[in-house]
Amino acid sequence: GLGIAFHAVATLRTNAHLRAGLEALATPDYPAAETELRAAIREEPANFATHLHLGEALLFQRKLPEAKRELEVAKRILEEIGKPIAHPEQLKERVWNPMDYTDYNI
Repeated sequence: GLGIAFHAVATLRTNAHLRAGLEALATPDYPAAETELRAAIREEPANFATHLHLGEALLFQRKLPEAKRELEVAKRILEEIGKPIAHPEQLKERVWNPMDYTDYNI
């Protein structure tokens, strides 16, 4: 949905490793994409798109068990997006990008 699209745009602007990983995927340079996307996950472990793209890079390198794991993580994160928040402290777990909305320049 729109929230996921906003998140993707904001993340690309703030996570240089994700941007570099996507560029490497397009080249295609799958080992470089893997390196950059793993770095992006270290910076933002709850980003489903990064896990999804890392899974893609791993698939193209025939690293099937690792690819499956990353795709399963992406699926779990995506499923969590729609769940209601029962306690206010859970909100911190769902804030993927602390950037102020005025910084989006969309």
